[in-house]
Amino acid sequence: MLQLKALSDGERIKTEARKALRLDLTERLRAVRAKLSSELSFGTPQQCFAGAVDKLELTELHTHESYLRVNVVVTAQASASSPCASQLPGAAP
Repeated sequence: MLQLKALSDGERIKTEARKALRLDLTERLRAVRAKLSSELSFGTPQQCFAGAVDKLELTELHTHESYLRVNVVVTAQASASSPCASQLPGAAP
């Protein structure tokens, strides 16, 4: 009986299993972008270095038994100014 069910619903079962195993990296890459942007900006009100990530590009994806390794290329812009032209992240206004 179970074999008949598997035969008749095999494709549906495979599709549901694939959906369950699908991995969304969007939130993780968003966190990486925010962390890189905040760590690229530092200084004092008199002088500062500010960086901003423009683009994250996923170049390679390697699956392993218990983890996933992703290679990412980062495109960013940076500026140095004296006095500081903008508010630094985490600084008091």
